[in-house]
Amino acid sequence: MQQAREKSGWKDKLSHAMGGKNNPWYGKKRPEHSALMKSPDMLNKIFAKRSMTDIEQKMASMLDVLNIEYYSQFFITNNTDTFAYDFKLKNCNLLIEVDGDYYHSNPIFYTKPKTKTQKINHYRDKKKNEFCESNGYNLIRIWENDIINNKENLICKLKKLFVLDQ
Repeated sequence: MQQAREKSGWKDKLSHAMGGKNNPWYGKKRPEHSALMKSPDMLNKIFAKRSMTDIEQKMASMLDVLNIEYYSQFFITNNTDTFAYDFKLKNCNLLIEVDGDYYHSNPIFYTKPKTKTQKINHYRDKKKNEFCESNGYNLIRIWENDIINNKENLICKLKKLFVLDQ
């Protein structure tokens, strides 16, 4: 049966019938689609199923221990761009990004980004920093190494920052 369908050339007939100006989407753009994909509601639906990484969970538990209320996966959107940040502290304009040592090329281990992934993340991090500052937010970047190896020191810094920012 399948061979008979393939011999009939139905794929070619369909692509010819729907090709070029016969296609209902010919010459049309779908700006409503891109605008919809950037809406905070749609982004929340997309990221609702994303679970926290291990270091994000550790960071969240530190914030919980300190009784600091937060939102996870906080989005900032303007007319052209949307960026997701790991945490936003409630009742203040303070964002927290948790950066993995390898993917974000921690300067303790890397003098400069080496792999393509590290270079891309380095560029994105700069864009995210600029974007949040231009939208009135302060951003704190915390390294994976600090969360794992300098937990007490990090908790002290967070206490100071949270008291100063309120």
